[in-house]
Amino acid sequence: MKKQWHILVLLILAIPFVLSNIYFNIFIFLQNLSRADYPAAGADFYGVYLRTAKYFLEDPAKLYYIAPGAGMDWFIYPPPSIFLLLPFGILPDPYNLIFFKLGIVVCIVFAIVLSYKFITTELNIKYDKYNIYLLVFLSFALASSYKTLLLGQIDSYVLLIPLIGYYFIKKGKPILGVVMMIFSGWVKLYTLVVLPLFAFSQKKKALIIGIIIGLIALPLSISWIIPLKQYGFYFLDLMPKFVKLPQDVSPLNQNFMNFVMHFFLPASTLGHYIKVEFPSWLQLTNIIVFLSFLVVIYYYNFKTKSKYEFLCFSSVFVITPIFSVTGWESVYIFSIPLLIYTLVVSDSATTIVKLIIIGCMFLLMIPKPPSNLILQYVDKIPLIVQILFYIKNPILIFTLISLSFKLVNDGGFKLRLN
Repeated sequence: MKKQWHILVLLILAIPFVLSNIYFNIFIFLQNLSRADYPAAGADFYGVYLRTAKYFLEDPAKLYYIAPGAGMDWFIYPPPSIFLLLPFGILPDPYNLIFFKLGIVVCIVFAIVLSYKFITTELNIKYDKYNIYLLVFLSFALASSYKTLLLGQIDSYVLLIPLIGYYFIKKGKPILGVVMMIFSGWVKLYTLVVLPLFAFSQKKKALIIGIIIGLIALPLSISWIIPLKQYGFYFLDLMPKFVKLPQDVSPLNQNFMNFVMHFFLPASTLGHYIKVEFPSWLQLTNIIVFLSFLVVIYYYNFKTKSKYEFLCFSSVFVITPIFSVTGWESVYIFSIPLLIYTLVVSDSATTIVKLIIIGCMFLLMIPKPPSNLILQYVDKIPLIVQILFYIKNPILIFTLISLSFKLVNDGGFKLRLN
């Protein structure tokens, strides 16, 4: 991989984005800390995670409490997710934010290392430690890495946990592996879509035990800390209310429903932070299209007898934000395993395919422009271009998924050992 010309081109293109990431997430971050402007140093961390952890430590009944007039975002994660945040709630400012952001970096690096290990094992090719450095550099050029660090988002933690679960499954510890994957689902529910990939495993009994432990035994074992009624409140009260709320359709939220919805909104709304209610027909269509993609990938994994299981794992994992109501730029950090897979199998690709990969990767490095810049030029940009911007990441993701499957299928990928 390191000798390929398209990798060299990507590394050159990545330089300004990596430097920008360093500037904003180290120098500006330290500047904000020196002014004690902690929310500016990590808006999501302070606005949601830390606030919730402190409320919970004060009183577990306040897990989903929002002070009147606080004007803060809801904590919309399932009850067990709080255990991921409690250590930061105990630490004083600003060390809680510093360690949280260091954790983001560590999670991304470990996710890269594990993904590359799984891919080289699956494809039976040589594991080259030098490639890890290249992949780390490219990954920190991504807009999703930049945004995750800038806001103090939890998505990198959610990325790593299922990969650790996958590691345990591959090491012959399916119960522990499934429990880890289900715990990631207790942080963000849609990560559970990876579990059906293992439905045809020879260790079905162990997988069933892992599911029972993760879904039933885990909540019961911590019920003395988090009462079971919190689950009832979350699933029967909080989530139904959240789903019915008008959703953000700004360019920052790139998902399928936003894309479709903008064909029914005035052009003047583009570039604005507005909230709209998604009609029932669109929500139903979203579910049908999402399930259709999942079924196709599950079926492929079954027909090939899990020959390219990690490619299927990476694909179903990254398409989940596309069909959620929260396809924020930071959540596309989930694309890292897929991007690594694409780069590894691209060694034997044609020049045209390599150019397409370069284009996709480069566009994934470009973050959303500032809102004031969008509003300044929105009237000068053709409408179709504006609408396509709302689904930039989904288009790029599906392009890379298609290329990866094509390259590993029908002899398109030729294994290279050096």
